[in-house]
Amino acid sequence: MSRMSVSAAPRKTTHGTITPAANFDKEEDAKRLKKAMQGFGCDEKTVISIAAHRTNYQRQEIRKTFKTMYGKDLMQELRSELSGHLKDAILSAMMSTYEYDADQLYHAMKVRCVHTHGHTLTDTHGHGHRHTYTHTHTPGHTYGHTDTDTHTHTHT
Repeated sequence: MSRMSVSAAPRKTTHGTITPAANFDKEEDAKRLKKAMQGFGCDEKTVISIAAHRTNYQRQEIRKTFKTMYGKDLMQELRSELSGHLKDAILSAMMSTYEYDADQLYHAMKVRCVHTHGHTLTDTHGHGHRHTYTHTHTPGHTYGHTDTDTHTHTHT
């Protein structure tokens, strides 16, 4: 069998598309977000404007400042005010890079199927239900096992 040779193309260096906001004022942004979430409903345009036009570093500074100024967690406030895909996008944008990576890994791994012998695997499957699977090896059977599916309502 012949071997194919693959030549490495030169790598192009890329940078993020969000540049630091000019005249960034973390206190003013925290105030604007607080005001956007006051009363009935949420001023989504203000939330989007801030989240989409600040670097990750600036968004983390806003989170810390919001906590200091109002004694509340900005992520919890956003979680309660927003919904649907916008909620997912804004919360993802407001996460630190480490939080985002961990969140993505968690969601990527939580639906994986694992076969174990004599062990219990617990998984939430993203539906707010906790499923417990108990597999026991039966001597003399290659894949002998029993499955129990226990539903416990757990809010994640």
